[in-house]
Amino acid sequence: MGKEKICITGGSGLIGSHLTKFLLAEGYEVVHLSRNKNSKGRVKVYLWDYKKGHIESDALKNCHHLIHLAGAGIAEERWTFKRKKVLIESRVDSSAFLCQYIKENKIPIKTYITSSGINLYSDQNDIVHDESSPAGEEFLSKLVYHWEKASFELNDYCNVAQVRTSVVLDKHGGALKKIADLVKLHLGSPVGSGKQWIPWIHHSDLCGIFLHIIRQELNGPFNAVADQHVNNAQFTRTIAKVLNKKMILPKVPAAMITAAYGEMGSVVLQGVRASNQKIKASGFQFKYENLETALNEIYGK
Repeated sequence: MGKEKICITGGSGLIGSHLTKFLLAEGYEVVHLSRNKNSKGRVKVYLWDYKKGHIESDALKNCHHLIHLAGAGIAEERWTFKRKKVLIESRVDSSAFLCQYIKENKIPIKTYITSSGINLYSDQNDIVHDESSPAGEEFLSKLVYHWEKASFELNDYCNVAQVRTSVVLDKHGGALKKIADLVKLHLGSPVGSGKQWIPWIHHSDLCGIFLHIIRQELNGPFNAVADQHVNNAQFTRTIAKVLNKKMILPKVPAAMITAAYGEMGSVVLQGVRASNQKIKASGFQFKYENLETALNEIYGK
């Protein structure tokens, strides 16, 4: 039997780039579905455009598994009406198109995995959410709900899973880089009360979860979060400790965040605690369960 082929949308992003390297190292053939043809070495790139209903010929030929990661950046711009529309379309509409295309063209895939978000759950202080917890009423919660719902179209067609991703630890991008850059300049400090929870995961564990779902033929939603629950203040202080930097500034007032970012400020002012027991019960083992250990690996300490 030859290599299994895995198609990834959003393959050049923070998660996608790590996942591509990880899957190649595991012996899989990987191709990207992208809006441009900027090929990066070992990975062939096919064009697709959900708005035009187009996927390049042969892109999904012999594709065994499809991982849908593409979506406009949640925290890149203020959430104007126009931006919210982009966030919704780039996730919900793109997933709906992929699912419809797969069914209509009878693409014999085994697995469809969509990236999702731990922000599905509402901020309820110390409640630890599991995959059965209901979606919140905030914009981001509703976005994630409909994002996942679009994938249900394939429930009777192949294995379908939703990976509810938390803050992905990577020194080259995402929330960690933004906070660490400030900490390095002695400008890092807790935000708001500092008590809001920050669910997190090391990028290698996240990649492992995607592969585990494929190999174990799992279905349904899975919280992609590490064991250790930390709040905003603990998260920032641990980064400072690992980088050997002092924190000298007071907390950033919530009002300042709201004034600067509007509704989007809820991303950092609200928090969620979530359980990873479902994915662990399926046999997955985390390499990085402790934040300090994870950061030490990332920064080569």
